[in-house]
Parts: sequence; structure tokens; C-alpha cells
Amino acid sequence: MKNVLLIGLFVLGACAHGHKHDLKDHGAMKADHVKWDVDHKQLVDDHKKATTILKWFESHMKEHEKEIAEHNKEIKSHDKEIASHDKAGDKATLEQKQAHLKMAKQHAQMEEMHNHHMKDHARYMKLINELEELKKEFESHEGHDGHKH
Repeated sequence: MKNVLLIGLFVLGACAHGHKHDLKDHGAMKADHVKWDVDHKQLVDDHKKATTILKWFESHMKEHEKEIAEHNKEIKSHDKEIASHDKAGDKATLEQKQAHLKMAKQHAQMEEMHNHHMKDHARYMKLINELEELKKEFESHEGHDGHKH
């Protein structure tokens, strides 16, 4: 038992002697830990923000899909109207001509909306493509593939 106690004191003394210069390093480590804790809290907040934004975009895309479906119905209706107008030709009635004018106005509005959506889509897809590249980069680095460290 005395030998165990002596060995323990020797190891403790050697350890303390070997770590005297490390006391300063321990302080630096503690400072790192405090900074990392702050950084981790920021990461959690940023992840919540990202999740909120991505959920908004998911909902927004669903609304766009509904608009696209409605737009496609209007296109079919316009195609029928164009065919009817073409068939009537010069013999189109006043009612048919008025319907054609109304359709032309709707078409101009639809084109404006379509172009607006396509500009937004291009901006959105630019971000998606950047995220996709970032995902590939992360997946190729250790620590990002399934969070293995």
C-alpha cells in the first residue's frame, strides 16, 4: 500500500511538474471553450433561421405549383379560343372579336407574370446550385459526411 501511495505521489509530482507550463495553455483552452460555446449558440440560431427560410421557400414553391397549374388551364383555354377565332376568320362575330381582345389582354398579363416568375426562378436556382455545390464539398470532407469526427 505504501508503494502504491509513493508511486501515486511520484506520478502526481511528475504530472504537476510536467504541466507547470501547461497552466497557461489550460487558460487558453478555457478561453477557446468559452468562444466555442458562443459560436455554437450562434450556429444553432443560424440553423433555426435557415430552417425557417427553407420552410418558407417550400411553402412558396407549392403556391407557385398551384399558379402554374392554373396558368396551364388558362393556356388551354386560350388555345381553344385561338383555334375558334382562326376558324371564324373574317366571319368572326362581334362577340368573338371582343372575346379575342379580352384574351389578348389576359395573354399580356400572363406573359408579364410568367417573365417575372422566370426571373425569380433564375435567382432562386442560382442559390440552389450554389447550395448543391456546397453540399458536394461538405460531403467530400471528413466531418461532414454523417457528422463523423
